[in-house]
Amino acid sequence: LTLIEGDRFFGIFGSPNSIGVFAAILAPLAFWSYLCERRRGALYLLILMGVSLLLSKSRAGIISAVMASAYFLIFYRRERRHAILLWLLFFLGGSFLYTELFGSSLIQQYFRWETLGTGGGRLEAWKEVLQLIVMRPWLGYGFGTEDQLFLKFDIVFLEHSGAYVHNSYIGLVSQLGLLGAFIFFVPLILFFLGHAYQIQRMPSGANRWLALALNASVFGGLVNAVFESWLY
Repeated sequence: LTLIEGDRFFGIFGSPNSIGVFAAILAPLAFWSYLCERRRGALYLLILMGVSLLLSKSRAGIISAVMASAYFLIFYRRERRHAILLWLLFFLGGSFLYTELFGSSLIQQYFRWETLGTGGGRLEAWKEVLQLIVMRPWLGYGFGTEDQLFLKFDIVFLEHSGAYVHNSYIGLVSQLGLLGAFIFFVPLILFFLGHAYQIQRMPSGANRWLALALNASVFGGLVNAVFESWLY
């Protein structure tokens, strides 16, 4: 069983980015299990996910997993939310500053600095798909056609690879049009926002923290959907 693709770890999945999808969804639940239920196995799971994410070099996965975890931790430890945010900003700012000042080849190589500005080719794919959406904005090209559009319209990329657009939002719009995407995404986003409001009104306790972790998982999935076509 091959677990490495080039220099990126992808485990049992078909793509290194799949690790990021699962980590974004599972990380808040693992934090809840460890902090609220005191389950040691959850700590091992967090370590496993963290190491797998680092080895996968999935920038989108790291971003979505960190944001989902931060969402849970900030509202779980509300008295420390400012400290959590400051440490997160300090870490991110310090990393970029160190790279700019000292030109760390290790960091540049890890984050694939040369493709960061284009999102690893995602931006050129998004641009082409948006142009296709303009041609059929309301009903799209049909569900399940996302991986056929580039071939059908003879679209060739300089950097982007693969048949998918790597964005669940515009990917679904291209398939179902604005009407279909509206029917799919608006209830999902309202579900997240409605539960976020309800959680803030719940008394502190086991039910609230579990609900918060579940909502953080939804949040992580929605963030990751910006970078991957996985929601459908």
